[in-house]
Amino acid sequence: VEVLKNLGHEVSVINFNNISPRGYSIAWSKRPLANFHLVKRYRMFNGLQEKLPLTENAVDSGDMDEFARYVKGKFDVIVTGSDEVWRAFGGFRDTPNIYWLSGDLGAKKMAYAISSRSDFSRLAPEKQEALREILKEYEFISLRDSFSQEQVQTLTEKKVHLCCDPTFLSSVKGDPRRGREILKKNGVKKKTVIAVMGKEYALVKELKKKFGKEADIVSLYDYNPHAKNLLGLDPFQWVDVISAVDFMFTNYFHGMCFCIKNNTPFLAIDRREKIKERGKMYDLLNTEGLIDRFMTRNDADYIEKAIRFYSENKEEADFTCAVAHLKETAEPFFAALEKLAQE
Repeated sequence: VEVLKNLGHEVSVINFNNISPRGYSIAWSKRPLANFHLVKRYRMFNGLQEKLPLTENAVDSGDMDEFARYVKGKFDVIVTGSDEVWRAFGGFRDTPNIYWLSGDLGAKKMAYAISSRSDFSRLAPEKQEALREILKEYEFISLRDSFSQEQVQTLTEKKVHLCCDPTFLSSVKGDPRRGREILKKNGVKKKTVIAVMGKEYALVKELKKKFGKEADIVSLYDYNPHAKNLLGLDPFQWVDVISAVDFMFTNYFHGMCFCIKNNTPFLAIDRREKIKERGKMYDLLNTEGLIDRFMTRNDADYIEKAIRFYSENKEEADFTCAVAHLKETAEPFFAALEKLAQE
């Protein structure tokens, strides 16, 4: 939204509540303190969402016909993405779903930096054919990782582009001074601060054992009994803290992205990819020549290796060239959008 407005476009976020057909539930923890932080974070995100330029009312149904009636005639172009909105397996959305923008919406269709991580050959033939027909209506298609790009390319003769996650286009960047103030207010007193983003209980326990005297260890997203938990931060405070810490271990893609944007030394640990080449963290780091900052939990003795990596790579980092290159990958999207605006 920020980037498109700066280019002179009038932009809204379609107010679609992605409700599961099976209903909504929160994955409660067995730890009461963790549940307290979970509810606090949930309320905080709901409050911040209201600051987005949302369309009036909301679509609370996954019914594509209802969605079409809601948007038809309101927009010149509808952009879908990013994140795993075209994921075909393992989620609660069917395929195709609203994020595929099927049917007559009264607008041109574009896909920006979507991820799917799905092998579409596993879908039933009739579903594959339905996706092929949908993609014929797109003016521009882009994915944010190579595996997803290759899979979508099997469904269309149109060129499928590889574009960076919008994280790298946004002007949002951390302020280390504000980050240090937030850390101080949350009882972080030691000169060295190690951040963890993910369910790395065993790793944090070992970090505390080896470096606890010289460093504070903070958890920025998931509750961790061995760390100082800063789970109530809003997204902007979260980015400030990432810019202020000395090092971060992350299981999350966007935690890694903001480390890169803020030149924060990091190690990305993929906790779910059995085939690491299909993962979006692996793909980005491999493309940008930063693959040494990646490992998976499948690696033998990964905790020992992660601690060794921290000991050998905790000095200042500079990812400026990677950020500049990633931004360049979005240029075909903006060129296609400008062409539509002139028609």
